[in-house]
Amino acid sequence: MFYHFIKDESVKLVGLEAAGHGIHTDQHCATLVKGTIGVLHGTRTLLLQDSDGQIKDTHSISAGLDYPGVGPEHAFLYTTKRAQYEPIDDHQAMEGFRFLTSKEGIIPALESSHAISYAMKLAPTLSQDKVILICLSGRGDKDMGTVAKVEGVSLT
Repeated sequence: MFYHFIKDESVKLVGLEAAGHGIHTDQHCATLVKGTIGVLHGTRTLLLQDSDGQIKDTHSISAGLDYPGVGPEHAFLYTTKRAQYEPIDDHQAMEGFRFLTSKEGIIPALESSHAISYAMKLAPTLSQDKVILICLSGRGDKDMGTVAKVEGVSLT
């Protein structure tokens, strides 16, 4: 999503990380905000690891974001400050999920729900001539079991 905009400094790049139960806990996937440099699966990047380099357990409401590392391009964009990355916790991601589903009838993937949540906070702070572009990757119907569990709803 960022690739075509990297060289265009007029475009602000913001990525969202899965903060799970909060970055103040050990139950998150905020590898950029809380990670350290290491090697996982042959890639040098930022990881959630202990002082011995052992990978820590992670948590995210979103299965697609529940991972202790991040791609090296995002690590580069973060360390060079070309992009900023913000943590969004499970509760905030669910707010984004509910918002888009109720307002537009689009069931977003829980991964994308993190971005929707951030956009909901960002939009009121911007002038009306600004544009927010959100990557709606995936589809939310695969996440309905997780959503039902969080909402306390039975699917049977």
